[in-house]
Amino acid sequence: MSWITITFDTLKAFLVAAQLDAIETAALGDGQASPFDEVAPGVIARVRAEVASCAKNLLDTDATKIPQSLKTEACALIIEAMQPRLLIDLTEDQRRAADNARSYLRRIASCDVVVPDVERAADFQATSGTPLITKKPLRYQRENQEGI
Repeated sequence: MSWITITFDTLKAFLVAAQLDAIETAALGDGQASPFDEVAPGVIARVRAEVASCAKNLLDTDATKIPQSLKTEACALIIEAMQPRLLIDLTEDQRRAADNARSYLRRIASCDVVVPDVERAADFQATSGTPLITKKPLRYQRENQEGI
């Protein structure tokens, strides 16, 4: 599976306009960093920890990356964690998405769901070799057809 880094641009697809405006302007006081920059590393570390909890899963060596398949879950948790700084209530869909993300990550941690590893699968397929196809001997040949 490809591993990705979640950026603020990734998050934009999951935010309503008022929340996006708040992050880019209202949530920034003098000397404050973006709430995304403060929250995202912790959420990404949590997602990676849940993935690593199952011995069947492999982690990317880059500590800032998560599996592409968990992008939606990570974004939902980042939005929820930024909410206190935004001073805007989460939508019902955003609350449900964060709850679903936590539930799904628990399933991954308990190995009920294994994060697919496309690179490892590709390596396995690449080393499996080519199929061996052999020709069957002909049954009806001149030598074994005497008397017909």
